[in-house]
Amino acid sequence: MVSIEVALTHPGRVRSLVLAATHAGSRRPSMAGRGPHVPKDRPYLALYSPRFPEEHPEHVADDIEIASRQPQHPRARRRQWQALQGWDAWDRLASIPCPVLVLHGTEDNVVPVENGRRLAAGIPGARLALIEGAGHVYHSERAEEADRTVLDFLREVDGR
Repeated sequence: MVSIEVALTHPGRVRSLVLAATHAGSRRPSMAGRGPHVPKDRPYLALYSPRFPEEHPEHVADDIEIASRQPQHPRARRRQWQALQGWDAWDRLASIPCPVLVLHGTEDNVVPVENGRRLAAGIPGARLALIEGAGHVYHSERAEEADRTVLDFLREVDGR
């Protein structure tokens, strides 16, 4: 969301944009397709596609271990939520002047995939890349595919 705002308010500073598992504001995001609720003692399950944690418990354990080493201010999530409440760019998306890749997992339970579709539809020339069967942390579930998609896009728009 920060990237969207930077591209809109400082277009000369942005050569290309990758919008991943996001939306353009809290006033009109789509919540359609949100998955089932997860146990309170395992909220991280919402980040993955429904079957991934069961099929890859060691991968999820590794993700939890890595995340536990990342310091985060105790009020960071609340502040992010508060900042989002007053921000909306849905009506301004068509003004984004640079090449855009919208990347989203089709099984995202945090920011439903419909938001990615709406972003791509609202930005002239935007490319939509859906990672089939992946959740919000598509970059963990399907790292090679996600990396390849982003790198191919950046190479193409950079002319290399």
